[in-house]
Amino acid sequence: MDKVNKLKEFDIEKEVKELAYKIPELNGREEIIKDYYKYIKPMIFWLDMDIEKICDDGLILKTKQNSQLEIKSKYIAGEFSNCIKATLIATTIGSDISIYSKDCHNKGQYLESILLDTVGSHSVEVLIEKFHNFLAQRNLNKGLYSVNRYSPGYGDWSLSQQREILDLLKTEDKITVNSHSLLQPVKSITAIIGWSNNPKNNNYTRIKQNNNFCNEIENCKYCNTQACKKD
Repeated sequence: MDKVNKLKEFDIEKEVKELAYKIPELNGREEIIKDYYKYIKPMIFWLDMDIEKICDDGLILKTKQNSQLEIKSKYIAGEFSNCIKATLIATTIGSDISIYSKDCHNKGQYLESILLDTVGSHSVEVLIEKFHNFLAQRNLNKGLYSVNRYSPGYGDWSLSQQREILDLLKTEDKITVNSHSLLQPVKSITAIIGWSNNPKNNNYTRIKQNNNFCNEIENCKYCNTQACKKD
């Protein structure tokens, strides 16, 4: 059985409080954010995997216990082309802050509801960003360099793979997925990080417009990835 790493206490209090200086909607609300922090319950699940194979249209990950995950994404296959390992991650700050936000909305306390939701949304991003940096430092000591972090739904990586990731990470009732492949609690993120023996420029790949890419969706003109490249 694969050993999934689980961390129930990962301190992001300092970073969350600093949101008051970084997010325009939260400027000058330091005390409110400090009070809201009690509703944030960070939890992280992660699993280190070997990259067994990289193809044009995806990659295959494998654990020491031979569990496999096939990621079907041309974009991620390209971004991970020089990687030898990957880490699957699922993070959440729990449901408390979302429940309180909904309660405030139902009571007509709309501003507080919006502020709670804003703090929650940015806090889960703070959580995974800080944990990514933690892993990057750990793996740097092993001679491994981080590439960008990607989540299902980015580019051509289907949201439907969320369930497979959660099953592999054994998140059980802590993080689940609904029939629309959306995570529950809402303030949760799944992601993959690639690791290479060589440093990589971590700018997200951009492409020139009108380069035989899919143009069937109205907002394609804003797309900067290779995700929908046709053969």
